[in-house]
Amino acid sequence: FEECDTERKAYWLGYLYADGFVGDEHFNNIVFSQKESDGYIIEQFAKDIEFTGKVRLSKKGSGFGGQRQRVISFSSKKMRKDLNVLNMFTKKSMTMELLPPIKKDLMRHFIRGYFDGDGSAYISVRGYYKDHEYKSFCWNVIGTLPFNLKIADFLPLKGSMHDSHTPEMKYYCISANKKEKVSILYHYLYDDATFFLKRKHDIFLQFMGAF
Repeated sequence: FEECDTERKAYWLGYLYADGFVGDEHFNNIVFSQKESDGYIIEQFAKDIEFTGKVRLSKKGSGFGGQRQRVISFSSKKMRKDLNVLNMFTKKSMTMELLPPIKKDLMRHFIRGYFDGDGSAYISVRGYYKDHEYKSFCWNVIGTLPFNLKIADFLPLKGSMHDSHTPEMKYYCISANKKEKVSILYHYLYDDATFFLKRKHDIFLQFMGAF
């Protein structure tokens, strides 16, 4: 991350902002984990950074929903410093306000990575008429209000802010009920993408193919 100058680096940076941990100058530790069913994310990250250590599997029941976690953990003073320059710090979640200083054309890949880590997409039924289901698509990310407002400035569709269970954290949500609008967000996030979390990507395809 000395130079965050490619699509893949911007994507991983966004994912680390969401689900990664960077230690302070005393430990310089980098930790990144995902539930076992999404373990290919960690394996690909390890490959991309040319990690030569062991990717471990956590004990059963230690992860979200009782799932085991695929974990990569190592110490690197160099990477810790580079991530700090990119505005990623220890205990970031509740205090994060700044986006990384990367080129504007890479920001959509950063947002895709952040969404894969700390966002969700789902389809809901908003009504019925003559046995036909009318569906809506919702996309969201969670973060501090200042951070979400900065992300919103880059997105091609307007959304709205909603409270979460934690006062410091807000959801930024984009809702649409037309394929054309969802397609705009899809192309913004995924055009020229070389990697992404498949299960979230497929929700876009499911909605766009439902019409």
